[in-house]
Amino acid sequence: MPLIKTLPPKQSLTKLRMALAQLAPLKKSRKRWIRIHPAKIRTPHILHPHPLYGVRLLDLLAGKPLNATLRKVAWMYFIRNSETRLASGEISIVAGKHSNFRLTEGPFVRNAFRTIERARNDRRLRHARFKLQSVRIESLHVFALWLRATARDEFWIVITPIGETIRAGRWLRRNEFAKLLTQEAKRVIASRERQTQLDKGASAWIPRNPQSEL
Repeated sequence: MPLIKTLPPKQSLTKLRMALAQLAPLKKSRKRWIRIHPAKIRTPHILHPHPLYGVRLLDLLAGKPLNATLRKVAWMYFIRNSETRLASGEISIVAGKHSNFRLTEGPFVRNAFRTIERARNDRRLRHARFKLQSVRIESLHVFALWLRATARDEFWIVITPIGETIRAGRWLRRNEFAKLLTQEAKRVIASRERQTQLDKGASAWIPRNPQSEL
């Protein structure tokens, strides 16, 4: 079965169109800054709109289930103009309001878009209709698609690697994804703590004769 088509909130879509209109003069005067042509984007060029979630890692590390740590932070869109140039646009959600705009281009966007297109025909989704969502944890450099039919019937597809073992394109179940996030968060915290201790040790060390170091 195909992915369910999600209709974004009108306010978010309006913000997206306003932001693209504001980018059009910039593209005209600074052609190399962005590759996509905002002025050429029409409604049919706005693809796969879906909500984007963040994860409260401290809650996850405290033992809360993954679904209790998720919070909606933006609506994400893939946009492609008549010349088939591809980008992703985001409208952030701040205090319940659709707010800031973010435009992204490059390999990440192409990989995410291709993964969605392939997932639409994947046999693992044939038995139900799945809703497209995504999750980003910036502190861990993690981005994953979240395909959900019910709470017990869902997949997480990794777009960016998680640590050194989970590569892009891997399909995971919720427990697997939550476990990997927890492990990666602990690894990053431990690494930062070690670096902090090293920095403290370096700042505390003062040579007896500084001129001898010159």
